[in-house]
Amino acid sequence: MAAPGSNLRTVAYVADWLGCSTKTVRRLIDEGDLPEIRVRASVRVSDSDVLAFIERGRIKPEHAPDERPARPNTRPSGRGTREALLRIEAT
Repeated sequence: MAAPGSNLRTVAYVADWLGCSTKTVRRLIDEGDLPEIRVRASVRVSDSDVLAFIERGRIKPEHAPDERPARPNTRPSGRGTREALLRIEAT
């Protein structure tokens, strides 16, 4: 739950923060993925709960940025191109 002194945000604010719709935020609340705080009829979400939700969804990279394996070269090497052109011209 919200820690004392943490900011409470509206569903619309959280949706804007996460870059999704208010419907998605309400679904996250209903499914228990994002804790809610009720203030009478209003629904609020604490900043700390949103940050925890983001952290739970973060995917850890397998390699550090400088340790990433080299991408394979997918460009054609050009080998055989000249020979193919010569065969076409000869016919």
